[in-house]
Amino acid sequence: MATEMDIPFLGAVPLDPRIGIACDYGESFFDAYPESPACEGLMNIIKGLRGQMGLPPSQDGVEEMGES
Repeated sequence: MATEMDIPFLGAVPLDPRIGIACDYGESFFDAYPESPACEGLMNIIKGLRGQMGLPPSQDGVEEMGES
């Protein structure tokens, strides 16, 4: 679909029910399951977004979400 719409494909996130559970309990999925395939997929998308926005990669591997 990204190709059809002529936009960059940033990645895919495997389905993981723990994402919803973490959200329901107000927990960070990234902190709770850092080694999960879904977390890896989300981090790859974040890295791609940072690149599209012209931001440098995070120095410590952790993205600064919500900081300005």
